[in-house]
Amino acid sequence: MARPTILFYCLLFLLSPSILAQSPPTLFLVEETMMSKDETSTIASLQGLLAKGDPSIIFSMRGRNMELLLHDMTSQEVVSLDSSYLDNPMELVYEFQDQIEGYILYGDKPYSSYAATCFAGPLHSIIISESMEDLAIEVGLTLVKDCRTMSMADVWTELKDSVSKQGIVIQPQKSSHFLIDLAVRDNLFYYDVDLEDPLLDKLFTALNPGAVALGWSRYHESELIGMTSSYDIGVIPADWALNLSVLDAIYPSDFDAVDNLKASATETLDTTKDYVAFLMSDGDNLQFILNDLIYQSQYLDNGRTEDYSLSWTIAPSTASYVPFIGAKVKDWHNDAEDMDCIAAPSGWAYVFPEALPSCKTYVEKTTKEMESMGLTIINVIGNDPDCPCIDSLLQHETIEGLVFYWYENYSKGEGMIEFRYGKPIVHGYSNLWGGFNSPSQLARRLNRLAKSEDSPSFSLIPVHVWSYGKEDVKECIGKLDDSMEVVTVSQLFDLILQNALR
Repeated sequence: MARPTILFYCLLFLLSPSILAQSPPTLFLVEETMMSKDETSTIASLQGLLAKGDPSIIFSMRGRNMELLLHDMTSQEVVSLDSSYLDNPMELVYEFQDQIEGYILYGDKPYSSYAATCFAGPLHSIIISESMEDLAIEVGLTLVKDCRTMSMADVWTELKDSVSKQGIVIQPQKSSHFLIDLAVRDNLFYYDVDLEDPLLDKLFTALNPGAVALGWSRYHESELIGMTSSYDIGVIPADWALNLSVLDAIYPSDFDAVDNLKASATETLDTTKDYVAFLMSDGDNLQFILNDLIYQSQYLDNGRTEDYSLSWTIAPSTASYVPFIGAKVKDWHNDAEDMDCIAAPSGWAYVFPEALPSCKTYVEKTTKEMESMGLTIINVIGNDPDCPCIDSLLQHETIEGLVFYWYENYSKGEGMIEFRYGKPIVHGYSNLWGGFNSPSQLARRLNRLAKSEDSPSFSLIPVHVWSYGKEDVKECIGKLDDSMEVVTVSQLFDLILQNALR
């Protein structure tokens, strides 16, 4: 009897959850660029539905960086991909029909698909265009809701007690097939912001303080952020983001073991020098992080290898939404002495701090998310650097300093430096930005800074990622006088403190 007993326990050991957990999850791969908008919407709703339990579907985008992200994940055995349905993704409806309660029908009216998406999560169903209804009938699914003539006000009346109060998806029509998966998984109301719509006040008033709005809107940025901030809601730009219902459940095996971001090597103040730090913009933008920032050559390029200092804003919530990327950024930062990261505007999400009804939730969520990424310096965009929320941030023990950008012009503060609670607030000095300065123009301006042995200067340069990349920063650096020393943002803050104490 000894041998069977030994074999039995060996099998139990091999099949134990701790061992099985080491095997990467397998996800069915689909290709967004090979599908119509209606097909993408249906499969995205199925993706979100399945992600309520075990994530089962993931999208790629041919020619975009999602392909590279998935390649990274598979090569590191974080996930395994199954291409069985790549040529016919709608067959996935058959594959998972037993996990679908039914289908929700939408038509050609502008917001019909929005209405259907709102119902999909609470009704545990997929959304189907009327042009594709035959598929649902053939699979044997039951029609559970017809949204072809419903108004969004009617949708809210029916669902106000069923949708989440922790967040909302806001999407313009042009990107209305993105974020469906997240809305379905988390029972989020799915809405195209209309500032003239009486429903808007009901929707945003019903959300909890500190709720998040994922997506974007067709309105001007200042209108959107000003409006959402007034309801104590933060915006995470994510209008072209795929797979958020799945990516937050995929962890690199060593994620918990990744150390916090280490500080850049300390610089010793030289009073004959003028110091400058270049800070890349738009790190708050989750769709930019997924689709551009990590893998494109003009940005992080899958890890920096440059021989000059460059700092990046990164959304503190990256560790929550895309832990795989959060771990990569931490690794890169810790491996590259000249790379530096600070928290993107304006903390846990994009807000105008002066417009918030209360600072309490904002500060709590911001410091918590910053700690998850090991960030200690924060970049804030707003219209009042003296607002109480900034004081509340600086009073928190984990925040070491703040970069302030005026909304209408990041360098309106003209490089002003002040101290509150013993911590520096640094304003942008001059923008490397289309319409402001080219690399050559900025270099000439920096070289004109007055130099004195007793009075070093400290300049922080906002770099607009949609205008210029890291090669443009390098070009500017190459035109600087020898008296100008390029440092990271963390080093700049340390040097400012050294100067204040001398």
